[in-house]
Parts: sequence; C-alpha cells; structure tokens
Amino acid sequence: MELHIRKPHLVSAESQTDTHRSQITFDDLLKAVLRHRPDRIIVGEVRGPEAQTLLDAMNTGHRGTLATIHASSAEEAVHRLATLVMRGSNGMNLEAIKADVRRGIDLIIYIHREQGKRRIGQVLDTRV
Repeated sequence: MELHIRKPHLVSAESQTDTHRSQITFDDLLKAVLRHRPDRIIVGEVRGPEAQTLLDAMNTGHRGTLATIHASSAEEAVHRLATLVMRGSNGMNLEAIKADVRRGIDLIIYIHREQGKRRIGQVLDTRV
C-alpha cells in the first residue's frame, strides 16, 4: 500500500491488477468508495482512467479530496491531470477539462527533493 494513515474511521483499499485473483482497478475502487458518501477521499498516485472519476467526484461535492500526481511543477500537475482525463474521455476539449480541474481543485502543492529531503517548491491557488 502506498499510503500509511493510522486514524480512526478510516477505510483503506488497494487495487489489484497484476495478481492471480480477479482484477480490481483503481477506478473500480474509487467508484465503490463514492457509494459510501465519504467526507474525505485520499488516494495515492493518479495515473490512469481514475483521473476522470476523481475529477467528477471533486466537482460534485466531494471537496475533501487529496491525491498525488507526478509532474514537474504545480501548473504541470493541472496539465497532467487534464491530459489523463482527456485520454479517458470521448473527445473532450483539453481547455474545457483544464477548467474542470481548476474548478475542482483549490490548491496544488508541488513538492520536490532537495539534498535528500522533500521541500515545498510551489503552491498554486487555483481559486484566483
């Protein structure tokens, strides 16, 4: 498991796509979690079709969401998430998706490594 959060009232789940058991994708788990009407959604790295489901959740009332994505800056994270969503969409315009990303996300915090330690490199407030 990618995230280790030890708090009460927490439901943890892990996708399985490369085991001998039946496949459970990240997107499947995210959709199942949304049925429970969570106050917070915390996911590890977003890297595939789950980006659309996550963005839909953030734009339909699940404001307590935290996710990680690999990008080289906070602005690049907007572009990367929009690109992932576009790959799974049926011809949606990239600029329209970027607008959805900015509507669904309040803050993007870019963290980089410096001398072996993680440091905050940039904070992007998408509400302005």
